[in-house]
Amino acid sequence: MADTHEKIKPFSRPRPDVEVRVRKAPVRSAREDPSAKCQPQVVSHLIAEIDHRAIVENINVLRSYLPAGCRFCVAVKANAYGHGLDVVLPALDASHVDMIAVATVTEARQARELGWLHPILLMGTELSVYQGALKRDIAEWLIRNDVRITLLAMDDLQVIADASRAVQMPAKVHLKLDSGLSRMGVDEATLIELIDRIEKCASVMIDGLYTHFASADEPGCSFASEQLQRFRHFADGLRDRLPQMSTLHAANSAAVVNMPGSHFDMVRPGIGVYGYQTTLCDQSRAKLKPAMRVVSSVMLIKRVPEGSAVGYGRSFCTTRESILGVVPMGYADGLDRRLSNSGYMTVKGMLAPIVGKISMDQTIIDLTEIANQHDIAAGCEAVVIDNDPTAPNSVESMARQLDTIPYEIVTSISPRVVRLAKRADGFRNDD
Repeated sequence: MADTHEKIKPFSRPRPDVEVRVRKAPVRSAREDPSAKCQPQVVSHLIAEIDHRAIVENINVLRSYLPAGCRFCVAVKANAYGHGLDVVLPALDASHVDMIAVATVTEARQARELGWLHPILLMGTELSVYQGALKRDIAEWLIRNDVRITLLAMDDLQVIADASRAVQMPAKVHLKLDSGLSRMGVDEATLIELIDRIEKCASVMIDGLYTHFASADEPGCSFASEQLQRFRHFADGLRDRLPQMSTLHAANSAAVVNMPGSHFDMVRPGIGVYGYQTTLCDQSRAKLKPAMRVVSSVMLIKRVPEGSAVGYGRSFCTTRESILGVVPMGYADGLDRRLSNSGYMTVKGMLAPIVGKISMDQTIIDLTEIANQHDIAAGCEAVVIDNDPTAPNSVESMARQLDTIPYEIVTSISPRVVRLAKRADGFRNDD
């Protein structure tokens, strides 16, 4: 992998003659290494195909709800919601996304190493966890690399101010109002006290103010509207005091579609960019296209007699002579074990029921009906997650069946599943 920073430890204070620099180069895949004379072909029995065109189209759909000039920040935490940060960033760059949002310092560093040149917002307050020299080193790295730090603690302010002076660069911070989620963010009184302190630190600049909705995906958005009113009232009271604050933001994917009054200067969609609805009833107006399709292969086909027990615990027993297929994907790869005896894969365009308990590395499917209509052999494709949202093995259908949300399905896909970008010229592993 080509480093975009000098060869220094991530959070060690660099020598005075060593400057951390972001290379002016296109966003590239983490798998690409220009120093290597040749690249080995990616070989895997588990592939997550990530459709760049779907991501670009989803961004365009979400942008169609926004007023002119409203900036676009995409949440890429948790490995771009399971889609692969290195695979997704080139599509975001091509779509002229203004900013990305991450949950951890490590995610920010990964984005910079992949060549992301635009601003990054560090959500949450990970900086508060660290102490002493390490905390100072992390703060310096964030400031050097143009990462906007969410600042919620008085103790962090002093460290950020000291780090800013040390690197001789202004620190850009965002403040977060807890308007009703009771998670990250603080109340109005604490934010006012923070602002009082920040105004005494010439090297620290308030670049943004934001909040996060608890239920913008619920019909009517009544509670989210209360949150919006609280946030707007607080922000209005700061306009004269902080004219230099350039960014108010509140809207997640659901609010982009359902709450036009929440768009402000910037929006922060996440799940919608990847093509999924936040809940089963949300965003019926937004025509989003799922970007991920997970495929594997049938590695073993066997004929078993009637009355054969299948899988651990013998939870399934054949009621006829059956043709079974073994697919090398299990719960360690992100296929939820609760889909045992109830989920599906797709083989030859037909649904193959999952039979028996899903194992750590394998899943057994019933191919009997499919074999009656098609020639099947080891190596034939098995679609584990379909990018057709109406399919029984789509992200949305799995979420409905498991009484969960699409976020959990896509972020559970493990690193053993290789992410490849699907582009107009086919699949690539070297964006």
